[in-house]
Amino acid sequence: MPIVLAHGQPKSGSTFLYIAALEMAALANGEEYYRFRNARLGDDFVDFQPSVTPALVDYVADRIRPNEYIVLKTHNVLTPDLEGMIDSGAVLALTSFRDPRDTVLSTLDAGRSDRERGSTRWFSRFTEVEQLILPVKRQFTRVVPWIRHPKVLAIPYYLTAMRQSTAVAVLAQHLGCGHTSRQVAQSMEARKLTLPEWNKGLADRYIDGLSGSDVRSLNEAFADILPEYDQLLRQTLSAIGHRLFCEWAIAQRDRRLEAKLTGDESDMGGRGVGLGSGSAGVGS
Repeated sequence: MPIVLAHGQPKSGSTFLYIAALEMAALANGEEYYRFRNARLGDDFVDFQPSVTPALVDYVADRIRPNEYIVLKTHNVLTPDLEGMIDSGAVLALTSFRDPRDTVLSTLDAGRSDRERGSTRWFSRFTEVEQLILPVKRQFTRVVPWIRHPKVLAIPYYLTAMRQSTAVAVLAQHLGCGHTSRQVAQSMEARKLTLPEWNKGLADRYIDGLSGSDVRSLNEAFADILPEYDQLLRQTLSAIGHRLFCEWAIAQRDRRLEAKLTGDESDMGGRGVGLGSGSAGVGS
């Protein structure tokens, strides 16, 4: 009974991974995902769950066959109940995370977009970098236990943004759907311009998108968590065999950061880190 728990730090590419998981589920179930879900769980069932409880998992498990997939999305903290369900195999879990500085810029972009559309989502209230320091720090602190859990697949935004097909393949393998990875990767590449929450799809946009003073401010504000972010980045990418890619990406980031903060912007390269054709990323 593969119940998939799609978790993620907000603005870390979690929507991309969630939609990729839905496509894998549809292929495994042999039916369009929402038609399948409604038939099993009812038209009123909601995929996004602020809190995933054992009772909810039991409810879903009782209504699907052992080889059928249901995907639940959440941003919840890792509670003891969730840990127990992950440890026992009652759910398959994934999470995603992103550099806090990049998250700040992406959240500001989402807020601007929401205000232009007249939306009153949580993002719409933020207009200044300083407003996001505490919320983003809190979000990162909450995602760390998920990343460190040995049975949770943790995918850093670097992978989703710069090696999209690899992110899909890693996710498919984790969900027991490895045979679907090529088809899902092609589908996600074709759909990336229409995916919800998609923006630039580049890593480390904050280096170009924020002023030097704002970047310095964020470096100082996040000084206590940035070393842990880098440690987790190296840990998760090394675990899937991409240590050299990780070191290259970090070196590119640090070179561009130094150029930004010393005023030598001729050494900054392009706007954000990308790898050219076939590597375009998604996620805001």
